[in-house]
Amino acid sequence: MTGSAPEVPRRGDPAAGEVAAERLERWQRRLLPLMIGMVVGLTFFFFVASFAQLVYLNGEISDAPRIEEGRFLGAPGERPVVDDATRFRTLALLEKNTIERRYHQANVLLMSRVWVRYLGFVTGMILSLVGATFILGKLQEQMTSVEVKTSPAALTLQSASPGLVLALMGVVLMTVTIMVHQDILTTDSSVYMQLGLSAGKPPAPSVIPTPSPTNP
Repeated sequence: MTGSAPEVPRRGDPAAGEVAAERLERWQRRLLPLMIGMVVGLTFFFFVASFAQLVYLNGEISDAPRIEEGRFLGAPGERPVVDDATRFRTLALLEKNTIERRYHQANVLLMSRVWVRYLGFVTGMILSLVGATFILGKLQEQMTSVEVKTSPAALTLQSASPGLVLALMGVVLMTVTIMVHQDILTTDSSVYMQLGLSAGKPPAPSVIPTPSPTNP
């Protein structure tokens, strides 16, 4: 008595479609905890990291340089002595505070630019990772079309995989975040010292002529 070989479903046979659907369902159920964990974990990381960076940036903005008033004005209620030396020290203090605030603002702008780049890059990376997880889980939906038109060219993507669309959007967002550049310019110029010198009308500086070389 000989045993018969198991029947292999042929392509186009309804049994082959049922076997493929059963395998796909087992695969998706196996990857379901991974997909849920990726979405929940990356969402939690995005909100926590963004909130921490925003709180730190807000603290740096609020921590602006302040003027030490009691350093030259004396104790409260005490009449300050106003002379040329005190006036010069006061103008120098105001000028110092102006320069510190100017560079503090530049530092805050630099931190804001880094934070915006970080936010765009992390968002694009999260989209790419979630899209890769969906692709690994073989999720299929209705046909999705993404079209991008620019003056020199146009790009059209049609796919039934939502993971592929998310991955592409993440890559585009990361690329734009890296490529876009914002300049931060700081111009140094005196404010209070210039006013004090113009009000005091200092004498013109003496210029010592230098002898010009003579040819032998």
